[in-house]
Amino acid sequence: MEITMIAALDEVGGLGKAGRMPWHCPADLRQFQAYTMEKPLLMGRKTAEPLRRRLSGRQLIIQSRTVKDPDFPVVRTVNEALAWMVEHPEYDELVIGGGGEIYALWLPYAAHLRISRIAGRFHCDTFFPKWDPQEWICRKQSEEDGFLLEEWDRTKRIITR
Repeated sequence: MEITMIAALDEVGGLGKAGRMPWHCPADLRQFQAYTMEKPLLMGRKTAEPLRRRLSGRQLIIQSRTVKDPDFPVVRTVNEALAWMVEHPEYDELVIGGGGEIYALWLPYAAHLRISRIAGRFHCDTFFPKWDPQEWICRKQSEEDGFLLEEWDRTKRIITR
């Protein structure tokens, strides 16, 4: 099983402000949709709530210590999410879609990063966790409409359970 984190960041690693993405980049939203389609997409409760109706075609998994949801699987921990993946062998990749706390929890487990770099600084209050570029190799970088897409693979051993 592969774990990929997908995120859009401003120039200083900002993810969002007041629970929203402070930029509008339709091309990035399209690549997010295309990449995550028909894959399990794990998000924290605060990130998933405003998006849940717009995420058709993906198996949304909500990671939360408090919420119960009759429509989607809810996991409380990384181990519960990994167990869910084992119970669903039809999926070979788990995509982590945020927010900030979820990215921090999952970074030690990720084998791949898919980062959209949005030009500008947006005075964000939520940030992508610090990561060591020496532990990763950028295997692809492409200029897209309104953003730079980077695809990174981890070069050092990752935590497995």
